[in-house]
Amino acid sequence: MNGVGCTVNYRRYADVMGTWRVVNSSNMEPMLKAVGMPADKIKEAAGEKYDAMTAHKGKGVWETSNTSKVWAFPPQLFRFGEEFTINMEGMTITEINVLTKTGIQTASQVNGLTIDSSSVVGNNFTTLTMCIAGQPATKCSTIFVRV
Repeated sequence: MNGVGCTVNYRRYADVMGTWRVVNSSNMEPMLKAVGMPADKIKEAAGEKYDAMTAHKGKGVWETSNTSKVWAFPPQLFRFGEEFTINMEGMTITEINVLTKTGIQTASQVNGLTIDSSSVVGNNFTTLTMCIAGQPATKCSTIFVRV
């Protein structure tokens, strides 16, 4: 090696890229009611099985989109660690995401409420748990499968 040395460092992050389909969700109604979703949409939203897609676009930019009829929003570009805004079903949601070794940690604000979210990503499944800060009865969870 002619006396030349080097050090290689890397960090492992969860593989969030791809398409994920909702297979199960629980206790969504209290969360949706608290954030102000119209009553006629709550039951439909809580039972919907949609696909969520995440793709790396390069240079730290990511894109998220979905096939939801109730949760619909246009494809959204974002960077982990930077705040961004989504307009969805008449609600403005401000969010920041942090990519971790096990998934994504998210803090969101909608209608004056702060929502804490945590996803744990596996090879084939992802679990997403959300709760409005200070309102433990709104804790809900969703399970996704990689498709």
